[in-house]
Amino acid sequence: TQPPPTPTQSVEPTATPIPFDGTAAEEEGYWYSRYNLGNLVFRSALGETFKPDPEIIKSFIQLADANPDDGDTAAPKKGVAPLRAVYASGDPHYIQKLDVNDFGTQRWDPASFDTTITARAMGWTMIKEIEWSKQFHVDNHFGTPQDDFGAQWRFVGLLLNAEAKQQGLYALQNLKNEQGLIADSDGQIDWSGQWVMLEAYSDLAAALKADALPHSASNRYHNPQQASVFGGAADMLFASLTDRQPADIEELSLAIQALTWYAATTDKNGNQADALQRITRFGDMLAAAQPANATERAFVIRGLIEAYRTTGNDTYLAAAAAAFEAMAADFNPETGAFDSQNTYTIDNVAVIMGALNSLKFFGGNAVDAGEVEDIFTNFFLNAVNKSGLQQSVPPIPVAKGEFEQDEPPIFFGYPTIPKPPMAGGDFGIAPVFAAEVTWNGSGWEVTDSRFDTAGAMHASNEFIWFHNDEVNGFPEVVALPPSATGVRNGLAQYDATAAEEEGYWYSRYNLLSLTLQSGNGETFMPPKEMLMAAIKMVDADPSDGDTVVPPVNPAPLRIVYAGGDPHLAQALDPSDFGTLRWVGGDTRITTEATAWTIVKELEWAKQFHVDNHFGTPDAPFGAQQRFVGMMMALMPKMQVKAWMEEADRFDNSLAGDYAMLLALSDGAGVYGAETLPHSAGNRYADPDAAAMFAAAADQLLQKVLASEPTGVRDLSIGIQALVWYAANTSNADNRALALDKIAAWGETLAQTPHSLPVEHATVARGLIEAGRITGNDTLLDAAAKHLGLLLAAYVSETGAFSGQDTYTADDAGTIMGALNAGRLFLGDRIDQAKVEAVFAGFFEGVVNLGGLQISAPPINLFKAPFEQEEPPIFLRYPALPVPPMAGGDFGIAPVLAASTTWDGSRWTADTAHFDTAGAMHSINEFIWFHNDEVNGFPELP
Repeated sequence: TQPPPTPTQSVEPTATPIPFDGTAAEEEGYWYSRYNLGNLVFRSALGETFKPDPEIIKSFIQLADANPDDGDTAAPKKGVAPLRAVYASGDPHYIQKLDVNDFGTQRWDPASFDTTITARAMGWTMIKEIEWSKQFHVDNHFGTPQDDFGAQWRFVGLLLNAEAKQQGLYALQNLKNEQGLIADSDGQIDWSGQWVMLEAYSDLAAALKADALPHSASNRYHNPQQASVFGGAADMLFASLTDRQPADIEELSLAIQALTWYAATTDKNGNQADALQRITRFGDMLAAAQPANATERAFVIRGLIEAYRTTGNDTYLAAAAAAFEAMAADFNPETGAFDSQNTYTIDNVAVIMGALNSLKFFGGNAVDAGEVEDIFTNFFLNAVNKSGLQQSVPPIPVAKGEFEQDEPPIFFGYPTIPKPPMAGGDFGIAPVFAAEVTWNGSGWEVTDSRFDTAGAMHASNEFIWFHNDEVNGFPEVVALPPSATGVRNGLAQYDATAAEEEGYWYSRYNLLSLTLQSGNGETFMPPKEMLMAAIKMVDADPSDGDTVVPPVNPAPLRIVYAGGDPHLAQALDPSDFGTLRWVGGDTRITTEATAWTIVKELEWAKQFHVDNHFGTPDAPFGAQQRFVGMMMALMPKMQVKAWMEEADRFDNSLAGDYAMLLALSDGAGVYGAETLPHSAGNRYADPDAAAMFAAAADQLLQKVLASEPTGVRDLSIGIQALVWYAANTSNADNRALALDKIAAWGETLAQTPHSLPVEHATVARGLIEAGRITGNDTLLDAAAKHLGLLLAAYVSETGAFSGQDTYTADDAGTIMGALNAGRLFLGDRIDQAKVEAVFAGFFEGVVNLGGLQISAPPINLFKAPFEQEEPPIFLRYPALPVPPMAGGDFGIAPVLAASTTWDGSRWTADTAHFDTAGAMHSINEFIWFHNDEVNGFPELP
């Protein structure tokens, strides 16, 4: 059992105010962090000690000091007591007279120790050792081994790194249970401690793996083999926590923080994606939590800032800002405490200061920066300094290099805090934190002077992270190169439904980015009167709270370029489409790119017209999306006119002619329909446009019927185009001609030689259309045969297919389209379970982890609130970066790369090129996953 708290200690206010500001708080935090760590892990003996091998110590000295004759040397301190495990708590009173040069005189009373070894104390101590070992490795602060200063502290950094490894191994060898969790030494599981240990192992593995540490040209701790051990420990804990649902605000916050460290340091892209998904899930829960006091609000802020940083979701920042607003209203500047809370444990202080510090760095305009700084300074001054929480501070010359002693004295400790020998008891108190302080209504008092290891090390970590310019406690999550480990390594819960839903959203991201944001073509601006009329058509009651806000500076296209560089040309502002323009560069104009874009616009116009999804003009939701549907229905008219009137500017091909026949047929159907599918009306009805599209389709049909496709791609697209024509034409004779040609080309396609996996998919996609529209079972049987060849080539480790290493955007659409068609129309001709597995595996492996979809916006961008309620995995794959983080100076648009290639160990996506035809073809196939709302497999009338 834990010994009782020691007697209270009252701390009286000083008579004369001492100047104190945020810089003083930051600097004192740095030194208090260092005092607490050094006294715990080198002096106190509060744990199981070990004696380092003398040869290892000798090697550390050599690593730290390349020139021992320069007057600056490293040497072990007398009486040092390094720890391989830390105890839960102890009384930090000295038990003999202090000699600053003999650490053996600075022991604490072992009779006072709570000898429980807890996951939380071990984890926070390991992190503290790792973070300070990084601090002692900053070249321009503590020098390099060639310099004539800092050798002792470089040596201390090596000792701290060694202790962290010893403690990490101790936990694995002595505390790990059968579930892969780190139990306390009494066998109990502290769930918050599990997350802290996940953070600790992640931090340690990353430090050991790095070729060079931050702000340094080297890494004296570099050890890939040890990094693998501790990285494996992090993976173990991550897996063991898969189904853990945090129980309260504190655990939610610690879980998000730990998952951020894990996502930032793991080399497994699937695990990174899973971690980001969990961060989103826990972030949503934390944003909805109802904190009751300052500490709980601080946990909310600290966790949500990490969720915001890693996901880019402004909702988390807004919720953190709201928690701070409540926190600020609760703060009493006269007492330096919060009215909701009089007693503060050291762990409470840790998270409150950590939350305020995170807002200083990342709160931006969401909070009042001046107010944050004021509370940060005032609370530190009172709850840490005046309260007696920091129980003593050493004299300036002690435990510091001479080169460190030139700062203002207040940076090293608050003047009223006593020196260790005068802090209390017969021999004094170590310069460490008390476990608890209380504002009693008239002054501060220490209500538990014991040293709580977990809380003190937590605070010491948060305090050193005040200086994140040297030691960064807010690691950046950078999306891993897809399949960097050589296997797909995807999400355990990823399935075909996730692929369907992501396909829907990727389709939408690609379309909106190209046609309204990119400027990748020749633009036009509809007359204001036309826009106002469109707004009235989609929103019958503007006073219902659901109104249309036309985008600022859109760039609708009348001519679409064949490709371009989708890197953003300036810093992104989601509220201004003008900031979403692409670098571009490819100004070729092709019939195929134009046609597939028209189809995509028409299909999404239909989607935005589905009454039970986006509402009717009378509904109090969906007005913005219905307005976008009007824009999507307008652009095809402009694009077809340009194609007809400026034909000499367009590069033509068989596939282009076929795709344009499909587009014209689709348009004739959309503009000519009295009602659209799943809707009671048709806001896009336009008899003149319908006639123009139908006439152009009839004319182009003759050219198509006279063509002689030979390759499988031309044959397949030709068949699909003729199916669309036959389903939409009112000319019975032409329909009959189209059906005859479909049957003939189907037979040819079934016999055309091919070998690549994508060609198997191409053949299957065309044969399914030919077979289902003509009722020819032989063609459907042949489709099943070729789709079976595709399934047989599937390699689950990569999510791709043997025999093909490069996948274009067009390939992805063809493969996913064939698998989708097989699910819908081949029935028991094919192994449907295998189709489902490959459907999910290819989408996750190649589209997501392969980097084919370059980026995805945060969940709260470009979506209505009612659309954001789905599981986060439906809206974006967690490993995908948000656009600003996807590459280049300003980021990359959320579109498909031109291609991605597997080199045997990793994927490399061509993110500098966007292939309009391939991408638009692909995302048509993606929206047709949802053929219950937008049917990409039309039926004959």
